Amino acid sequence: MAANEASDSDNGSDKPQITEEEVIKQVSDKILEAMKIFDPEGNNGSLIQTDKLKEFLEYCEFKMDDRDIYKIISDLDPGQTGQLDGVALKQLMIEREVEKNVG
Repeated sequence: MAANEASDSDNGSDKPQITEEEVIKQVSDKILEAMKIFDPEGNNGSLIQTDKLKEFLEYCEFKMDDRDIYKIISDLDPGQTGQLDGVALKQLMIEREVEKNVG
């Protein structure tokens, strides 16, 4: 058994491998749940208020600093409308989490 433990630590990964499909499902599920809470206008999750983005991301358990949050807002709301397209936000977070977790 010690040989197995040594080989496990030799692969350089302390966390279990996750597939891209699993990441996509996890992110999609988290965002769908959060959109139900953060879309008070009943737009079916299509709009997220920029002033609620940090709270939204924290609810989804996405760890980001303020600079990353500002970048998301400037990328997804260049016209400074105060609203983010939920579909675009979901796609951005999927891409970010796939890169972070799968490579």
